[in-house]
Amino acid sequence: MYRVMLVDDDYPVIEYLQQAIPWQALNMEVIGGFSNGQKAYDYATNLPDILLTDIGMPVMNGLELINALTLRKKNLRSIILSCHDEFSFAMQAIKLNVVDYILKESLDPVSLIKLLEQMKHSLDEEKTLKKQEVSKELITSLEDNPLLDEAAWADQTDQIGLDFRTYVYIPVLCVINRQQVAEKRYSSKKLLSFSMQNVIEEVVAKEKEQGIFHLSYNGKETVLLFQYRDLVKTNVYESLEGTLRTINDAIKDYLKFSVTFIVGTNSENATSLKSNIKQLLKGKDHCFYRLEGSILKLDALDYQYSEEDLFIHHVEATEHFQQLIMKEDVENLKRKLAYWIALIRETRYKPQVVREWGLKILLDLRMKIKSLHYFETRFSEEVVHQNLFWVESLDHFQDMMWTQLADLLHVVQYINTSSKRREIIEAQRYVMEHLHEKISMSEVAQRLHLNASYFSRLFKKETNENFVDYVLRLKMERACEYLDHSDYSIEQISDRLGFDSKSYFIRTFRREIGMLPTAYRHKI
Repeated sequence: MYRVMLVDDDYPVIEYLQQAIPWQALNMEVIGGFSNGQKAYDYATNLPDILLTDIGMPVMNGLELINALTLRKKNLRSIILSCHDEFSFAMQAIKLNVVDYILKESLDPVSLIKLLEQMKHSLDEEKTLKKQEVSKELITSLEDNPLLDEAAWADQTDQIGLDFRTYVYIPVLCVINRQQVAEKRYSSKKLLSFSMQNVIEEVVAKEKEQGIFHLSYNGKETVLLFQYRDLVKTNVYESLEGTLRTINDAIKDYLKFSVTFIVGTNSENATSLKSNIKQLLKGKDHCFYRLEGSILKLDALDYQYSEEDLFIHHVEATEHFQQLIMKEDVENLKRKLAYWIALIRETRYKPQVVREWGLKILLDLRMKIKSLHYFETRFSEEVVHQNLFWVESLDHFQDMMWTQLADLLHVVQYINTSSKRREIIEAQRYVMEHLHEKISMSEVAQRLHLNASYFSRLFKKETNENFVDYVLRLKMERACEYLDHSDYSIEQISDRLGFDSKSYFIRTFRREIGMLPTAYRHKI
């Protein structure tokens, strides 16, 4: 309740105000009635929220009282009840930010009640904003100032209304899935946070039986505090999860994104709450392999990642994707991506390694398809890098990879439908799919039902590169990939690229790359 102080040297006025105004219905309580400003000031160890005072009183008048209390409480709301209508008094009242100046002769209880209702509404809004500001500082302090004094942190929790003597609190971290995408949709972090806050508060208002929620925002993280009086009698986690699902459904419906929740442990005091929230903030970095929209318990998060080298699969995965893109095989391209995602999920590689692996594959595919000399891709390396860098879950990684693979697929489809020389496209596709074999120009010309000499001139004209040089270049590029990202021996690489002998492969590699295969491998 808001505290109200009544001050007037005419005691019947105080009695009248106490009886005529429904203080309790207004969520207010009169903490005292005083005959002069000095008595009121001396009593005000627990400062009032609202002051109704006369002006002309002995010892300390009303204006002096307002000034003295405002120095101690800047947001004090004051109403003057006076017999004086002099302009000078009114001007002093304005300077002291008095809410209203009412002449006793025109005092109307109905009008005064409306004025008090307006003041209550103003105080409610101010209280809400203060809670949000302090709760924001709570989360920010854990990241920017982890050594914040425990007493200061406890004081902040008290300011937002946490009562550890009566309740136990369970913190829940809300992690926005695909936050970068959501921020682009809402233009700014501030607008995104504001929109999310409104949706959560609507759900919270309908879930009163769950208890009181205190929301904490810092523009990025959102923490919900679930308040419980008795954890034994209440099926806490079942009730909590039901509310979280309702919140997530509302966010999906209204804001068009989803949230993953991490549920912390019981907090019986400000110190344990601080520790639990810090653990939640660390836990968000370990949600990469969880399904988006999940409700996770902090103590169930898996912090272990595989030490295996994902890049040993780089060449194989790139070959799979390249072949299916060149064949324009959409369905099998999707299946192959799903296969690699399943392997990554099962093995649990480090998230950053997964991002780097995906980026390397996409950039290599871009260069390989660009080598057709017929096109320029629409995406830049910087854009692809930024998109994958912000990927926070494997589900998001899969969608991002598919978007980029589909873009390359569309490029190949465009080439195949717009090129006037399909023979060249067919020849290049055949080479890419048969690098593991010995490839002769006459064999390829025969497959295209062309004279070998004519095919040689046509290929040179269309690509500005001899066919034999083209085949050799692709084989050397593949050899470098094997040396970079596999444990294959030199002899195995030679066999996989269709060379007649290991020695011939080594000579060719040295001539084209400028060093021996072993030297190339060891330089990395």
